[in-house]
Amino acid sequence: IYLYRQSYLEVNERITDLDEVLASHIIANHEMVVLVNSLQSVKKIKILVENLPVSIKKQLNICYTCFNEQADAITIIVNPDIDNVDNWKIKTAVFFGSWMDLAYVDQFVTKLDDMGIECIYLFDDNSADISEIIPVRQDIEAVYRYIRSCHKNELLYGNIYLLAKNIASQYKISMNYFKFKKCIEILDELKLINRNFEDNNNVRILFRSGIKGKTSLENSGLYRNLQLYKKTEYAYKNI
Repeated sequence: IYLYRQSYLEVNERITDLDEVLASHIIANHEMVVLVNSLQSVKKIKILVENLPVSIKKQLNICYTCFNEQADAITIIVNPDIDNVDNWKIKTAVFFGSWMDLAYVDQFVTKLDDMGIECIYLFDDNSADISEIIPVRQDIEAVYRYIRSCHKNELLYGNIYLLAKNIASQYKISMNYFKFKKCIEILDELKLINRNFEDNNNVRILFRSGIKGKTSLENSGLYRNLQLYKKTEYAYKNI
């Protein structure tokens, strides 16, 4: 069971009790919704809330696809509709439980990012494969080649989601919002590019054309941590 924070993907935070983590967010955060992909996840949250101390126990506000705000309640949205998020007045969205379609989550995060809403991921072991989130060498090389071939005057500017989609199509690989952001963060750490994320979910990438010689991915601490995490996750699942 793992915790993913969209902005940094904290690979060293292994959570052994998913419910405990969610409870801590429920207690601390009053401007939050919990997004789920199944009724089984709703049942888990119901049990969790029933076991909260009386002093902090709250009512459940269960919505289907749309957000109907209810004061002083824990709002759960089952299968949220991306076209109905514009009026959400929240600070945090928690993706909880099993999510089988990370492409759907990917699009949702793009929209929430534009609105300045923090996204927290509490996926369980039934969610989509970790390979859909963490990039491998082939992914990073494809992103670098794309930037090198598409920049104008050493500058590439565009929407993160659309750039990821273009790379997936051109190089016939699995690429999404999460992977692309990690790839350019790694390339930036290696000083092969200079990237600047903007509030409207666009990114400005400066390609460093004067770099000579080869650069090893192993020189990136982020890359090493992500690969170590994948190995740990694989070992954990095969115990």
